[in-house]
Amino acid sequence: MHIHELELFSALADNLHLRRAGEACGLSPSATSRALQRMEEELGEKLLYRESREVSLTMAGQRFSLFCRETLDAWKAVKADIGGAARGMAHGEVRIFASVTASIAILPDLLAGLRAEYPGVRVVLQTGAPAEALQRVAEGIADIAVAALPRKIPSGLTAVSLMTTSLELIAPQPIGEAHIDRLAELSARVLPADLAGLPMVLPRSGLAREHALRWFGAVSPRLYAEVSGSEAIISMVRLGFGVGVVPRIVLDSSALKADVRVLKADPPLENFELGLVAQTRRLHEPAVAALWNLRR
Repeated sequence: MHIHELELFSALADNLHLRRAGEACGLSPSATSRALQRMEEELGEKLLYRESREVSLTMAGQRFSLFCRETLDAWKAVKADIGGAARGMAHGEVRIFASVTASIAILPDLLAGLRAEYPGVRVVLQTGAPAEALQRVAEGIADIAVAALPRKIPSGLTAVSLMTTSLELIAPQPIGEAHIDRLAELSARVLPADLAGLPMVLPRSGLAREHALRWFGAVSPRLYAEVSGSEAIISMVRLGFGVGVVPRIVLDSSALKADVRVLKADPPLENFELGLVAQTRRLHEPAVAALWNLRR
């Protein structure tokens, strides 16, 4: 059995989703199914229960998953030790997931330090919506993610804070539309009730959305749009589609910053922590540990 097949089954055991496991290993759905069939034939046991799009591990699948995990951990450790022994350096590959903003505002210092101290570590950078970060790590698609840290970190994951960012209410500059320009008549402090009836552009999911809805409390915001990226929220607000909620770090990095106004929320929207997240069991891997330890 090939090491790549062990990686595939380990990814499948982590997320119980054939397509996602295949994507994590660079395989098409048909190739994933064929590989799984080969493993079952070689072992002589059924490894998965399949029901519609959902799968679950059989007893044999659970035992094989443990074997895959232990074997892969040992393989990565040996490969890194052999590759780095000559120079006493960590080697290998680390897959990092981050939003576009985090790639610009947070990662450069970390990656510069990684390149300087561990030139044998290869970086694979994945970008996407911030709300996907924890899931990517939990499913094994990424080794480390830059993420907004929830109050309770999911089981099996470890997180470390890098910085705190505020959450801001933003509005377009006056554009001659009554439903938007009446914001100019508000006092310096904007209460949730002041925004009642105004169109809102909010994140589709994630901590920023949770904090925004908590701030509104009993006031039901009129949602104009729900989008997956803060950069897109700024763009829509700039064009006059509504009032938005974005992290300060995203706003400060945006080329459209001058085209929107920051409103003073009363009470202030809740801040959140940005940090690194990784699977706890993988923190000992040389390539992962190399980047993880640089945050200090």
